[in-house]
Amino acid sequence: MLHDTHSWLLALAATVATSLAYVGPATAQKIPSADRSIFIQSKLHGSVLDIKGASKAPVSPVVSYPRNAPGNTANQEWVLVPAGDGKHFFIQSRLNDMVLDIEGANTKPGARIITYPRKAAGTDNQQWALAPAGDGKHFFIASRMNGMVLDIEGKSQAPLAQIISFPRKATDTDNQLWRLVRAPRAPVVAQPPPGRDQEGRQRRAHLE
Repeated sequence: MLHDTHSWLLALAATVATSLAYVGPATAQKIPSADRSIFIQSKLHGSVLDIKGASKAPVSPVVSYPRNAPGNTANQEWVLVPAGDGKHFFIQSRLNDMVLDIEGANTKPGARIITYPRKAAGTDNQQWALAPAGDGKHFFIASRMNGMVLDIEGKSQAPLAQIISFPRKATDTDNQLWRLVRAPRAPVVAQPPPGRDQEGRQRRAHLE
């Protein structure tokens, strides 16, 4: 009996560890809070979703690109913001708070993915659902507008490959599968109490 209990506890611990390694909408997986950013990493080649050139302008292309060095990843970090229906999210950039958007609400396959300010209404082309791929690690990221998924155009493994919306394939889906990887938390810089810094400057000025 003790052996069976021990085995069950080990299995449970492994399951919990696995579920905490990923984030997503499946019941066994944990959604990161809206103050925690993630990298969205391709199964195809390990590159991540990236705002091309770290552009802060609306309608900037979203591409796949190797992960940047620490401290230079704001255009590659994203936050899942619940849309309020329990299923869909806005995928918001840490760089400028703009969201992933199917350009022009185009319903045709191959439509470009861009960043665009979050709209007040008519947001189906900005809302996304996470569909587990079944391996416990990866997801299809499907548009609320038409069910198409984020796709690396042409399965390109080159840096700066365009991200598009495309029908979900039955096989050969590595360019449509994504893993959500928690970004390291930025270090917290201690701030002096209100007035303390001014007092210090005044004291130094007096001594000089």
